Amino acid sequence: MNRAEVRHRNLLYLLRKFDGSDRAFAQKVGLTPGYLYQVKLGKKGKGRNIGDQTAQKIEKALDLTPGWMDLPQWSGRVPLDTHMDQKILTSVIAAVDSFSETQRLKMSADRKAGFIIALYRHCIRYRLNADEELVSGLLAATLSGK
Repeated sequence: MNRAEVRHRNLLYLLRKFDGSDRAFAQKVGLTPGYLYQVKLGKKGKGRNIGDQTAQKIEKALDLTPGWMDLPQWSGRVPLDTHMDQKILTSVIAAVDSFSETQRLKMSADRKAGFIIALYRHCIRYRLNADEELVSGLLAATLSGK
């Protein structure tokens, strides 16, 4: 997959994630609605590719790390980037620690970190608050391989 295709899919990902209309998204990132429509179509859809300036403009407007548009972000997982929600992350860590203590569960540091990241992504994706019940259910599913 080339850079133009990655940027196009990332744009579609951002549009799905954005809480508002395409017109509002265009305004937020400093593009005209007509131009957004063209890049949304992509080159294969008889539209336009997202150039370097437009990619940088989107990254800056949405406070994304430089180069974010050039790396695949659209998978089923929520990207873990430098703009983490500290409140959710803190609640995830506290819930995992609490659950580990009450269940006398021993996890390696790597496994615990992986679980914290997975739980954080789950909470962000589904807009949930982490609590011991959620941790219990997700950990049970993780350990059983589901």
